[in-house]
Amino acid sequence: MKNVLIESTKEALRLVVLAVIPVFIAGIDSTTGAISINWSMVITVAAITGLRFVDSFLHETGKAKDDPTLKKGLTQF
Repeated sequence: MKNVLIESTKEALRLVVLAVIPVFIAGIDSTTGAISINWSMVITVAAITGLRFVDSFLHETGKAKDDPTLKKGLTQF
């Protein structure tokens, strides 16, 4: 079970690392160069990351238990 949690966490962290770059780029003001954080974008990224974590956790649990239903993850396809 520990390995499942680690693998799911790694998947979520990969998504966060890839999402940080566009969030910062979108927040740069072209006239002043200051960065302002768009909180609605941060909340959206956090929600997507959370759902991806749950999906990955279910998939990894299904692989560990050899359960074909859980292998499909959250979306079941």
